[in-house]
Amino acid sequence: MSTAITTTAENAGLPAMLDTKDVAEMFKRCNLAVYAEARRIYYREVNLNPCKKYPKQVLQRIEWWFWDWFAYDCAVSGIGLTGNESEDLRIELQYGPGAGISPLRDFRELDDTNFASMFWIRDASAVKGRLTVEDIIHGGVYEVADVHAASQYDGAHGGMIVNRIAHVRGVWRSCSCLLY
Repeated sequence: MSTAITTTAENAGLPAMLDTKDVAEMFKRCNLAVYAEARRIYYREVNLNPCKKYPKQVLQRIEWWFWDWFAYDCAVSGIGLTGNESEDLRIELQYGPGAGISPLRDFRELDDTNFASMFWIRDASAVKGRLTVEDIIHGGVYEVADVHAASQYDGAHGGMIVNRIAHVRGVWRSCSCLLY
């Protein structure tokens, strides 16, 4: 399953947002060693009981969390950039506090600004493709471009969602699936 990214006249100047699964799959194809090391670190921390049988939905949710963790909380650094795409993807995992997935183009902004929180929906407009939300945990009001969520909550003036948002090229956007 792959994410198709389309561009229309209205959003031609906006960055294409990759799903976190796409980021993980890119590294899996281009540098299996980095991907495998990240999975080893993640699953060691998750520490699933190998003797217990887990429902498929639980295992899928843990995998989704891995994709988010890999894309948002693990940094990679380019080694010996040459202009040759196959060589430029030689990377090393940088894991730890303050690490993130920069310096890969728009990922720098996403890396610097993304956060997850609980948001109160002040307004949702499917026509505009935007939600106006208030951060309940940290404070602040954000206008978030998210066509899917805006259509799902169209006309809402209340209700809570848990989501991760990021400010990329001047626009706040949802950057992961709604958590709640």
